[in-house]
Amino acid sequence: MAAALSHLLRFACAACIALIVCAALPARAADLSMKAAIKEAGSWQSNPLMLSRGAESLYGSITTPSFKLESKTPTSTLNLETSLNQNFFNQSAYNSTDAHVRASVTRQVERWGAGLALGGDYDTTRTSEVTSFGINEKKVRHTGFSFSPDVSFMPTTRDKFTISNSTLLSRYDSNRYSDYNVYALTPSYLHAFTPVHSGVLQFTARRYDTVGGSAGETVDSIGPMAGWQAKFSPTLSAQALVGTSASKQTRDNTPTQPWLWDLIFSTNMTYKGAQDSLKVSGSRDQQPYSNGTSSILTTFAAGYEHAFNEHLSLNLDASYMFKSKSALSASNLDYATSARAQLSYLMIKELSVETSYRYRQEALTNASKTAQDNTILVGLTYRPELD
Repeated sequence: MAAALSHLLRFACAACIALIVCAALPARAADLSMKAAIKEAGSWQSNPLMLSRGAESLYGSITTPSFKLESKTPTSTLNLETSLNQNFFNQSAYNSTDAHVRASVTRQVERWGAGLALGGDYDTTRTSEVTSFGINEKKVRHTGFSFSPDVSFMPTTRDKFTISNSTLLSRYDSNRYSDYNVYALTPSYLHAFTPVHSGVLQFTARRYDTVGGSAGETVDSIGPMAGWQAKFSPTLSAQALVGTSASKQTRDNTPTQPWLWDLIFSTNMTYKGAQDSLKVSGSRDQQPYSNGTSSILTTFAAGYEHAFNEHLSLNLDASYMFKSKSALSASNLDYATSARAQLSYLMIKELSVETSYRYRQEALTNASKTAQDNTILVGLTYRPELD
């Protein structure tokens, strides 16, 4: 049943994306931008399963062909991204072929707008999960599908009403992980006070629901958020939303906790200049997990890119996340942190070389030691001309 459902999800995702592309492609070929790339990288990882003890190193190669299509007209946009990862390692139990697809289309006609975003993933829990909770399984297949439509209406040039929906399905081929669905509905209102500053009000209702197994768990959460967003210049923008969320856990149709209130927020600032770009973000909201729980997770992240010249660039990113101290559906993740540095050198227009180092640390509430991992990648990327 699980294998059949995985194939069904993959087919549904591919069919929906094909439908979007066929329906939304503009008639003029000049509106299209197509990019392709293939990357071959050597990889070494000190603790691929993020175990607190008994870690084994892993090395091998990762081959990644990818394709990206973009189109933009005065009233519509279309984006499609696909990639395939062929992983070969010294321990064959880790070998896998992973696929990722993202597609989105938007349409704006006078006062009305609509959009649809789709996503599909066929990978392993080593790359799909926020945490694997120290589970010692070398290859657990994950199949994910996301579907996010939205509709907007602008009664005036300063006011905008939007209603958006999102559906996320995750399936695993191991009974040590819990299949789950997440459904969310978010109506929102935006008012532009000035050409720079706008106010935002939104309300979100969300349900996390496990699928199969002897104990069915559901976490419902509802709550409002209010905030501000600004576009200071073409290169600098910011947003901050703060609110509260009430959550209730149910197991086998029986409430296990009363409604509990938590502070939630979402903030980000983005700067993109000629040589430098920076993004800083923070969030606190419900996070679904593959162990049958959903709970409040706080995340702070930052990314920085600097181009020394037309050939050499540096990328830095870091993140820190920790769980809420709550009696509601608490996972056993305590905190996780990650930092990465990458250097890229463009040798010729179509060929570049990259090298990166990433450090990760994770602490679980039921483990006496933290798990640490070091990853080194060295690769070549070829980007052929498609025009």
